[in-house]
Amino acid sequence: MIRPVRRLEPDHLVTARFLLGWSSRELSEASHVAESTIRRFESRGGRLHQRTDHDLRRALEDAGIVFGEGEPGNPHHQCADGLLLTLVRDTPT
Repeated sequence: MIRPVRRLEPDHLVTARFLLGWSSRELSEASHVAESTIRRFESRGGRLHQRTDHDLRRALEDAGIVFGEGEPGNPHHQCADGLLLTLVRDTPT
C-alpha cells in the first residue's frame, strides 16, 4: 500500500527529477508549472499552492514516480525526510 504524501518538499522534486533524468524545464513542461516556480521551491522551500503541488505530483506520477514504497529491482532513493521515491517504469529519453 502506498502512503499518500501530504505535500511535496523540495527534496522530493530534486530526487524525482534525478530518478527521471529530468531538468527543471522538463518538469515544467510536463506539469505546466512555471520553471521559475520549480527552481524557487527547490532552492528556498516554502509552501506550494495546492493546485501547483497537485500538478507537479501528477506529472511525476505519470512519468513513473511512486511516492512511499519501494519496488524491488527498480531505481529508488530515500529523501531526507525518509520518504522513498521509486521509478517504476522506464521513460523515453
